[in-house]
Amino acid sequence: VDSLVRGGIDRDYEVTLPAEQGEAVTLSVSASVMRGPSKEPLAIVCVARDVTERKLAEQEIQRHREREAALHEINLATTSTLELHTVLDMLLQKIEHLFPYSIAITVRLFHGVTKQLEPIASRNLDDEKWKSEEWEAVRAFTSQVFHTQKMLLIADIQSDPRTSNPPFFRRHGLVSYLGVPLIAKSETLGVLSFYTKQGRSFSNEEMDFLSTLASQAAMAIQNSQLYEQTKRQAVELERANRVKDEFLSVMSHELRTPLNLVMGYTEMIKDRMLGEINPEQDRILGKLLGRARDLLFMISGILEATNIGSKTATVKSTEFDLSDFLNELKLAYELPLGNDLTLDWEIPSDLPVMKTDREKLRHILQNLINNALKFTNDGQILVATRYLAAIKMVEFKVSDTGIGIPNEALPFIFEMFHQVDSSETRNYGGVGLGLYIAKKFTELLGGKVEAESQIGRGSTFTVALPLIHVEERGT
Repeated sequence: VDSLVRGGIDRDYEVTLPAEQGEAVTLSVSASVMRGPSKEPLAIVCVARDVTERKLAEQEIQRHREREAALHEINLATTSTLELHTVLDMLLQKIEHLFPYSIAITVRLFHGVTKQLEPIASRNLDDEKWKSEEWEAVRAFTSQVFHTQKMLLIADIQSDPRTSNPPFFRRHGLVSYLGVPLIAKSETLGVLSFYTKQGRSFSNEEMDFLSTLASQAAMAIQNSQLYEQTKRQAVELERANRVKDEFLSVMSHELRTPLNLVMGYTEMIKDRMLGEINPEQDRILGKLLGRARDLLFMISGILEATNIGSKTATVKSTEFDLSDFLNELKLAYELPLGNDLTLDWEIPSDLPVMKTDREKLRHILQNLINNALKFTNDGQILVATRYLAAIKMVEFKVSDTGIGIPNEALPFIFEMFHQVDSSETRNYGGVGLGLYIAKKFTELLGGKVEAESQIGRGSTFTVALPLIHVEERGT
């Protein structure tokens, strides 16, 4: 009053009056001084208005904004990483800031193998003790929340008849309990629990907020679990692939040794180094050698595919005369093909010197030619080469007049172990590695391979490679 009289200035202020029952009342007060002719103070006039509802509304709006901001912060924090324990640590840290009256916060997640709610993360607790059997006293409450998928509030956990071990909670000074289910996409993942040292009654507004927060947390936890599962599967798949590659590599080496021995002795007999043989024996030995070469080619293909899969295949570039290389390759196919089938070569005399991996180029062309021979009974197989000087690329085409490939199968013919006809009654042999190796080796040499085909009219495979391979790399 004195300051009001001395200052001579009207004042507006708010005052909150405690109430014995119900909520406190907030008043907005306007005070002014009435003065006489000589400016002497005659009276003080005060006007008070009850603004309790307005203040409560303002506080509600402020709390709503704070919680919306908190949810946004939690969302940013928990989606910034997919590591489960990092997500949970961030989550509990944010929740602790929002609810400082919570003495402890815990997260239990359902384990698919043990079928139990396993202790995963906690705040304001000795983590080792919390995960011990002593804390089994709370399992009944968390299990109830998990199975009913409903929040559970216990005002006094020490005296509640459902409590199985009241001395435990008294020893730790825990009074109130709130359990919130963690549900994502209709799947209950676990339970988020709050323990307070003083009795605490959560309002409906707080319960709704916690339910929203738990849903958001559950989504982050589920994403983290899926990420962890994907990582485990990737490790298991890598281990399985490594075992497979090691097995195929060992088997390929082990199979080639006795097969080479069989082929060596067969050739000795066929060449009459061990005595004379009759024409029928010579014919049968020729077939035997042919089948043995096919088997050796398949075994070598498995070894090459294994090297590709394990990323140990490397490029060894050397310079060589391309025309000489193709003529050498042509000599390997000067065998009787049958009266109705011819294998023709187009080898220009002015082909340049090429720098690439000679052995891999040979494998590429052999696989394409052998593939054409396998599926062409009559007509022509043409191996054509040309140099595209403008772009410094060499193009190899292997065309045939064979059975052709269905359009729906074309996108898959370069896949490992792929067979257009994979039935047990199919007419053509092989393990489906030739085209796969041809494509991988072509890419390894910096080129590309394409296929065109029509059913009943044949197929054409085109390989384009740079004249000079400059990058040493693995696949």
